[in-house]
Amino acid sequence: YKPRRVPNDPYFTQQWHLDNPGGDPRALQGADMRAVAAWDMTFGSSDVLVAINDDGVDLAHPDFNLLRNEDGEVVTVNGPDDIEAALPEGCCTHGTSVAGVAAAAGDNEIGTTGVCPTCTTLPVFTDYSNPNEDAAVAETFTEPSALGAWVINNSWGPMDGLPPVIEAEPAPMEPVPDVVDAALTSVVTEGRDGLGVSVVFAGGNGNEDVSSDAFVSHPHTIGVAAVNSKGYKSFYSDFG
Repeated sequence: YKPRRVPNDPYFTQQWHLDNPGGDPRALQGADMRAVAAWDMTFGSSDVLVAINDDGVDLAHPDFNLLRNEDGEVVTVNGPDDIEAALPEGCCTHGTSVAGVAAAAGDNEIGTTGVCPTCTTLPVFTDYSNPNEDAAVAETFTEPSALGAWVINNSWGPMDGLPPVIEAEPAPMEPVPDVVDAALTSVVTEGRDGLGVSVVFAGGNGNEDVSSDAFVSHPHTIGVAAVNSKGYKSFYSDFG
């Protein structure tokens, strides 16, 4: 026997989704991702590029390994010219949190640790307050793939219903636009020189069947629901 690898990040002990020791009435020991056991096999690699397709990532945050060019400049998709000016305007709040869950740097004595603690993060900036053209949405998949992304994470989608209200039948599904469908098919089947890119979508927060969500239900995406610290479906999480 030997000790498991546990990172020294100060808030790691609060990240029950990575390692759930129980000991709390609201928690069930082992209701976690088995991350510590996985880290004994690999702590990740900087070669693994995770694109966070969201409202952006705080590029000045100290807890990310961000993709950089040969001049040491951070590489983004649709990033602002001035991140310090963009932050007060509302950019990056959601995406920074999502990026932290995925790939916050581990064993650096800062903040939290991500699922892949040594992965490299590629921020993709989208303004969800404005209608996005279908071609622009498609490019949030094709451009990260062109930059070498292994994974493209998407924690967004169609409007959700109200979690306390369970619909008798799923809402009619609005199909994925053709240009977006083509982009998803291309990156998943041809990305990474033919190895393919994993495209992950959050299931949604409306406590409803995902068959009404064409992105989560798409044959080329991986839909992810939510469970709580006791291992039960979170009340708000979509299902199906």
